[in-house]
Amino acid sequence: PYRRALHDQWDRHQFTRDTRVGGAPWMIK
Repeated sequence: PYRRALHDQWDRHQFTRDTRVGGAPWMIK
């Protein structure tokens, strides 16, 4: 679960950068 969380967190981080939300990447779905 931990490794999966890191991958999901990275994917959401990329989405956050693209949308330029400026919030926590794990808070963005």
